Amino acid sequence: MKRILSLVLTAIMAFSLSVTSFADNGTALVSGHTLTDVEYEFAFAVHSISDNRYIRHVGPDTSADTLHADECYLIYMTLHNNTGRALEISKLELLIDKQSFIWKNKTVKNAYSVYLSRNTMSQISPGKHTCTVKLNGQRVHSNVFMMPRDWGARMTLPTSGQLSSHDGSQRSPYISYYTYFPSGNGLTQYSIDVRTDHQPTGTYLCPINWWMDLSNLRERYEDIWADYGSPGGGYCGLQVWNDGTKGVIMTLWKVFCRDRYGNVTVVTPKVVYPLDGKIANTTESTEGSFVHCSYPYDWKAGKDYRILLQTSKGDNGNTFLTLYIQDLDNSKWTELFCFDTGIRDTWIKSAGGFLENYIASISGEVRTMEFWNVRAKMKKNGTWENASRVKYSINNSVSDMKYKGSYNFGQDAHSCWIITSGISNLCRTKPQTAEYKVPYTETGRPFD
Repeated sequence: MKRILSLVLTAIMAFSLSVTSFADNGTALVSGHTLTDVEYEFAFAVHSISDNRYIRHVGPDTSADTLHADECYLIYMTLHNNTGRALEISKLELLIDKQSFIWKNKTVKNAYSVYLSRNTMSQISPGKHTCTVKLNGQRVHSNVFMMPRDWGARMTLPTSGQLSSHDGSQRSPYISYYTYFPSGNGLTQYSIDVRTDHQPTGTYLCPINWWMDLSNLRERYEDIWADYGSPGGGYCGLQVWNDGTKGVIMTLWKVFCRDRYGNVTVVTPKVVYPLDGKIANTTESTEGSFVHCSYPYDWKAGKDYRILLQTSKGDNGNTFLTLYIQDLDNSKWTELFCFDTGIRDTWIKSAGGFLENYIASISGEVRTMEFWNVRAKMKKNGTWENASRVKYSINNSVSDMKYKGSYNFGQDAHSCWIITSGISNLCRTKPQTAEYKVPYTETGRPFD
């Protein structure tokens, strides 16, 4: 029987004179003193599917992937009555988005619990939802919650035995994607929202892999090229390094230019910020000549982030690329990198991303990625535009290894998603390429 997804509740607002606090177990409590002295506590409980029996309570960060056989999650809302008298409730309503759940004629002496049934929870799609509590017709509490994806329904999750016996001889191919906009190419800014629920060591979640327009160089030189991939390329993202440290990285490739006399000029990007990161200006046999910068950054599973790449004109006339990240829980922006491309009058020609496992010995571990809300500022008219579609492709050309692992990808009303493992036969094989619409897009620019 299909598992039911878990729920992560995050209080975002309180109404009137409400007081927000947190219980010892981390669940959100909001007391609506304008109506009654009542606390509304949301929590998870695990039930038996076969006999609909309560088994145990769990924390708010529990993953649906840890459920045992014949188990499901239910959402509990407990009303704690602190008025000193019995509380008569003629109507208790729980609104999830526009879906209403109602309980009538309840008497709350000390604490009364209501919960959403398994069938009800199966109707709640992955993604963010607004939850509102009404007591006798009056709104007393509201918050936003994230319904994580049930990854076990997308790919059979490997057992501990399969992972311990995996010798690294098999890996999943890297899953790449490319985004398309109705107005075509030519972007000066690019924004994308991402999250991961599984981020073991060796994960590279790259939300933006881009290519620059090199018209300026092509007008000045007979030929331009790169010794890895296409000239004018770069990528950035979130990694988990060999020692388990989480970090961020940004890489730009050098561009080789030959004039009509045969002289070769190498355009070398330069790190402007941060100067205390780990900076490499090097050439490798597998990835050509590039400049990159990296440093530790504690990005977390189960959290939503917004990644923003901006072009600007530096004081020296060159085009600069600046990368920002926003924690969507608290709306805080952080500048991660700034590069001088070494090229004048250039912009982002096209963009995509990928999910990679780059340490063969632990490539059996599950890695996941979701992305949505893809927007870009168009060069030709200066307006922000939503991506219209995304194209997935199987990138199996970056290594001589035989990629026999498992992978799945797709999209729903909330996000585009990817899941991989180096262990084979965990799901049905996907086609080499597939196209989808990009879901859940906001209008306007992605920052204040």
